[in-house]
Amino acid sequence: MSESRRTGPLRSQRIRRAGVTAWSALGIVVLIVVVAAAIGALSGILVPLVVAAILGIVLEPWVSWLERRRVPSALAAVIGLVSAVLVAAAMVWLVVVGFIQQLPAITQQVMTGWNAFVSWARGLDLDAVLLDQIREAAYGYAPRLGEGILGLVISTLSGGVSMVIGTFFSLFFLFFVLKDFRRFGEWLSRVTGTDPVLVERIKDLSQTAVQGYFRGTALTAIITAPIFLLPLLFLKVPLILPISILYFFLSFIPMSVPGSPGPSQF
Repeated sequence: MSESRRTGPLRSQRIRRAGVTAWSALGIVVLIVVVAAAIGALSGILVPLVVAAILGIVLEPWVSWLERRRVPSALAAVIGLVSAVLVAAAMVWLVVVGFIQQLPAITQQVMTGWNAFVSWARGLDLDAVLLDQIREAAYGYAPRLGEGILGLVISTLSGGVSMVIGTFFSLFFLFFVLKDFRRFGEWLSRVTGTDPVLVERIKDLSQTAVQGYFRGTALTAIITAPIFLLPLLFLKVPLILPISILYFFLSFIPMSVPGSPGPSQF
């Protein structure tokens, strides 16, 4: 009887612990799902905010230089914002114009490749029955191809609308980041109640790290660009200018370009 009385409370404690553990694990899972859903719902705002913060840190020296020349902070922020927009527009214009100028050469190379493929296929001496089967298979996949093209058009339009909205939010946030970046540490320390000196030091270290990354990546991309572009020039590959522009800007995204500079190289 005494042993059964002892095992009873022990068993109930184990069941209670198992229940608490199970409910805690379930609560953690629910919390993760809620946080992920909230981030997904706010991604249209969070992503432009992060992009604006990074661009604001990169453009901060230019805006600070204008303010030291007694330019008002709002006007300096506008000049920095317009400068970034003009640089981005110029890069897009160069890529588009380069593609349009090289379009005849690209078309000629595509037609040359197609003619070579047709000549190769004719040399195989394929059976007429096999050609009919290939033709029927192509006709069978035609509706699926049409559905795929329609889906691609819809997704492209949706992506374009999302890009326009995201660009608007990025420019909106970027203006205030450029205008009030110097007062960010003071505001954060006042809101969180932390030491202003510590917050300002963390902000300065973060700013130095981000600016150093972009400065080092730009320098490394300029140095390694000839290694990447010389073989393309030797092979007479079209779109050299658009490819070089994309190579330079994609170098700032880690692991986006094979052989491009990344954090591991610094």
